[in-house]
Amino acid sequence: MREIRLDEEAITDTKQLEQTLQEQLQLPQAQPGSTPNLQRQLEAICDPTRIVVIRREWNRSQWFDQACTTLERASTNNYFLDVDIQGQQPDAIAQARQSPQAALERLRRGNAEYLQARHSAGNISQELIDQLFEEGQSPYATVLTCSDSRVVPEHAFMCGLGELFCIRTAGNVVGPSEMASAVYACSHLGTPLLVVMGHTHCGAIDAAMRGGQRGAVGTITARITEVIGAETDPLKAARLNVQEGIYRLCTQPELASLVSQGKLAICGALYYTHSGKVEFWES
Repeated sequence: MREIRLDEEAITDTKQLEQTLQEQLQLPQAQPGSTPNLQRQLEAICDPTRIVVIRREWNRSQWFDQACTTLERASTNNYFLDVDIQGQQPDAIAQARQSPQAALERLRRGNAEYLQARHSAGNISQELIDQLFEEGQSPYATVLTCSDSRVVPEHAFMCGLGELFCIRTAGNVVGPSEMASAVYACSHLGTPLLVVMGHTHCGAIDAAMRGGQRGAVGTITARITEVIGAETDPLKAARLNVQEGIYRLCTQPELASLVSQGKLAICGALYYTHSGKVEFWES
């Protein structure tokens, strides 16, 4: 059986990892005109092969987490392939749940990777689906944000299934339903971080600034208008709207109690739709 070793300290990115595997395993090439798929290439190996992955620092990068997932998934589907990941520490989500600061840092790292990525690295494997079904969810952060289709927290933070509890509503306003959902996530599920995330070029903010308060949408824009007043700067208006959401959440008794005990932090964020960058600020 041939064996290769992949040392986390010696690999800097996905491209280098794929090149290393290509060179050492002589993986089957992709068909002309098609995009190479590492998992399919590994699943096509016909000689007994063992890949030993040495983890030096757990969760240093989410792309490496995803690479390990890809290797394990391929070994599940290929009798000739054995993958041994050594030096693993407790689950990354569990580590992020240890404190509000750890959860926020994981979000920051995820967004930094998102700005450089072309594809989402979140784990959506069948194995994880099965695990979440059997063991239940344990997200490390709650994100209350707008329903805008351009703003997708799981992508913006490079997360997979079970990592984020997302509450979405037009204009990221905090009403009774949103409040109850936040309490459920933070109190019942125990997420240590609650993020209220607005975004630039928000249609609800724009409608409120233009005085659009008619029909069903008016229930949202009217509330935003109360918050932003006569503000004419869309960026400042978006920030004011986020701050109002934070205020409402911080004054909810159950959430306020968790904050006072140090079990929860509530912070604001703004997603820039032109770049994908997320800016965080303390409440």
